[in-house]
Amino acid sequence: MGARWRADAAAPVRARRPRRRVVAAFLSLIATSAAAGDHLPTRALAQDPPDFTGLSLEELLQVELVYAASRRAQSVGEAPSMVTVIGRDEIRRQGYRTMADLFRAVPGFYVTSDHNYTYLGVRGFARPGDYNVRVLVLLNGVRLNDNIYDGVLLGNDFVIDLELVERVEIARGPAASLYGNNAFFAVVNVVTRKGSELHQAELAAEGGSFGERRARATWGTRLRSGLDLVASASTMRLDGQDLCFDEYAAEGRCARGLNGESNQRGFLSAAWGGFQAQAVHNWRRKEIPTGAYATVFGDPRNRTWDTLTRTSVQYSRSGEGTNVAARVDHGRYRYAGHYVFTDTPDSPYQDEAKGRWWTFDGSASRPLGTRHLVTAGGELQWDDHMDQRAWDAASGETLLDVRAAGHRWGVYAQDEMRLSERLRAQVGLRHDVTDSGVRRTSPRVGLVHSGPRGSVKLLYGTAFRAPNEYERSYYETQTAALRVESIRTLELVAERSLGARARVSAAAFDNRIDDLVMLSGEASALRFVNGGRIRSRGLELVGDWRGSNGTRGRLSYTFQRTTDVATGRALSNSPAHLLKANVDAPLLGQRLWLGSGVQYTSTRVTLAGSTLPGFAVADLTLKAPAVRPGFDLTLGISNLLDARYAQPGSEEHRQDALVQGGRAVALEAAWRF
Repeated sequence: MGARWRADAAAPVRARRPRRRVVAAFLSLIATSAAAGDHLPTRALAQDPPDFTGLSLEELLQVELVYAASRRAQSVGEAPSMVTVIGRDEIRRQGYRTMADLFRAVPGFYVTSDHNYTYLGVRGFARPGDYNVRVLVLLNGVRLNDNIYDGVLLGNDFVIDLELVERVEIARGPAASLYGNNAFFAVVNVVTRKGSELHQAELAAEGGSFGERRARATWGTRLRSGLDLVASASTMRLDGQDLCFDEYAAEGRCARGLNGESNQRGFLSAAWGGFQAQAVHNWRRKEIPTGAYATVFGDPRNRTWDTLTRTSVQYSRSGEGTNVAARVDHGRYRYAGHYVFTDTPDSPYQDEAKGRWWTFDGSASRPLGTRHLVTAGGELQWDDHMDQRAWDAASGETLLDVRAAGHRWGVYAQDEMRLSERLRAQVGLRHDVTDSGVRRTSPRVGLVHSGPRGSVKLLYGTAFRAPNEYERSYYETQTAALRVESIRTLELVAERSLGARARVSAAAFDNRIDDLVMLSGEASALRFVNGGRIRSRGLELVGDWRGSNGTRGRLSYTFQRTTDVATGRALSNSPAHLLKANVDAPLLGQRLWLGSGVQYTSTRVTLAGSTLPGFAVADLTLKAPAVRPGFDLTLGISNLLDARYAQPGSEEHRQDALVQGGRAVALEAAWRF
């Protein structure tokens, strides 16, 4: 995920033999559990909910189902977390094309880009270049984070097209008590559409600024036998643009026509009875226009490639109050990088990582009496390969050779108790073990008071993140062992409906982080170190409303302060204020839909200590859903006012701040038949 290593030609080769394989038996835990008589039916693995489009916001708060917060389907109101759900209608009407676009509209989240990868910030916390390791992302309940970097790709390199998404669930707060590693700041579950909802074929083509071209073909149906099928494939290409940086004045200042990108994606899913299977594949190539890692600025051979393939099969069964589920999934990830340095101008350095893993998990839940719902389960991840290599393409000399294998497992249990008619408590505990010696027990406790118009939630949880294979072994200067980073969070959430058409939410949070793993040093001598103690406190306010004619809107404001406890200084890339507004409304009797979003990000400190000014970006989408029967047109304009702004650079950049691209226009035509 970047040119992550640079050494002299005489650098010693490091090699590590694969760890001795451990034969482990994995047992699905069958738990007794209970729910109150009015409890919603439980599901151990994610499934699509019924259509609640016509319900009021007050009704949606009680019945809209989410999976991410508790690893089972439950209403937003009783979920032990502050939850945001972005549905298919908002995705279409706002014109989101990537997960990064979607997260820009989510309260408390913000997105940065270094013109190679896209990084997600949560409530004031985003370390430059951390590859999104502190957010767990699921696709229909299947973990997408890879096994070498523990990262997930969120730009054009996300594994599926957003046109296939039914909804995205974002549950804030640590959730290691259910999910283990990476469930640090939030858990995101992406739920795809069913074939029964598509029941047709769709072709789409798009063209836009900077030579952007996209094409997609999607088909879905439900057969009389009950077999539900979805298949989709897409491709995109972006020629790139000129990007200029004052730090490279001696090299001509501008990288001309770079920043290009190519991507291909495929998705298959099948469901029949209690069985579900899915397969996703994503390939992406990206040019690097920034001269990162002390490479030759403006050389088009500086590129990265990323490929991710995930397949899974699951079975779930419900009967007589007991729900059981089991799943096996397989993942493959490959990263490759070509980097041109001044001492080898005729041939790039090659950088490569290959990961392959299997995951087995099982869970069960059952009512116990009338006041308890107990869920228990276990998970085993077996890492066949976690390999990293670097070599000089001209001489063939190997500079880095790390071959590793390993495993990690965890068991968990959770009790959801009804203490009174309106008061519920949730207590969860998970124990995780890795072959590298990490042993962690993660608790979570939540109290939820639900009334006819809303709920109040008092939440406490912990989470951890073990150093990944890349952090432990990539850099030659990595000499000291890294400690596990951890977080403790206390949060108070209040949600209330204001009549049938409006809803407000508020959350106050206090995060305490220890032993943060972060990149240190200069581009030619990087390494990972454990930082000190970090504290983050803040307030998040959200208002949602719906009009009688279908108009919908959301307004949010987040204030936070994230500091190093020892120095009292604010962390870099940590905006104190985020203000967001989104609205979509019908025009011309719903023959045209207008979607618009504005996001304001306040000042931020860079790694060098300078302050970047705040900025606001506005986006606009016009969607004609029925120009002719089965034919739609969508016009999207990102950065409508052509705002000029920069994002903080990372340790691998000469630039303290990276200038971002300007206005971009895209037109899409879609045919359904």
